[in-house]
Amino acid sequence: MLPELTALLEQAPDRNDRVAFRKLVIGDNLFARPSLRSREKIWKALIARYLLDPATLPFKVFVRHYRDESSPSQRALLAYLLFSINDTLFFDLNRYWLPEQLQYPSLQVTSADLEKFFEGHLERSHPEVRTWSESTRTNILRHYLTALRDFGFAEGKRRKSIIRPVVGPSAALFVCDYELSRGVKPRRVLESDLLTILGLNLEGVVGLLFELNASGTSRPVPCAKASRSRKTRRPPSACS
Repeated sequence: MLPELTALLEQAPDRNDRVAFRKLVIGDNLFARPSLRSREKIWKALIARYLLDPATLPFKVFVRHYRDESSPSQRALLAYLLFSINDTLFFDLNRYWLPEQLQYPSLQVTSADLEKFFEGHLERSHPEVRTWSESTRTNILRHYLTALRDFGFAEGKRRKSIIRPVVGPSAALFVCDYELSRGVKPRRVLESDLLTILGLNLEGVVGLLFELNASGTSRPVPCAKASRSRKTRRPPSACS
């Protein structure tokens, strides 16, 4: 659904309201679906993942940073964060399964590898998983791996290999902005799980914010004060 989100935001560059988005998908048939039912299906799938509602804090913050970013790969990371905030199952897979895989770039993974994780951690935190049929579970796992590829965390079609994306300042800024907007204290923001699912450690986050702040950017840098107080040395890399 990432290509659809990208196309939708490109077609409404100056509009962020749900009514305008819905008109593009349903009324104008932006995605050339053959029936009203198929248009409604893709609309429901988009709002289930990405909200598309500026009345919600996650989307409001997301679209602000998305508009400021021009890189497709960095925009994909912003969409990844928004989807993670909005879907607890997707978030838990990213928080408790993905970070370990990121330690082994080029590692090939299959739905069978994820199945083992489902049988352990996720069946305890998501009891609904136990009610799913084998085909439903397999389908969801395959979709998850495909989503990782779309967001820049994997490559390959039939066989997926985990890769570590290059995380730029926009993603870190989004996390800081979102967490501060919902009342999290600056020092706690730097420990956000949303930064963990990007594959960033504390030094990486501080490095991104410090370099952005030092660059003289006109964009506000949330958490800059906290990052300076936590910075003991200039980190060699944004990622660990």
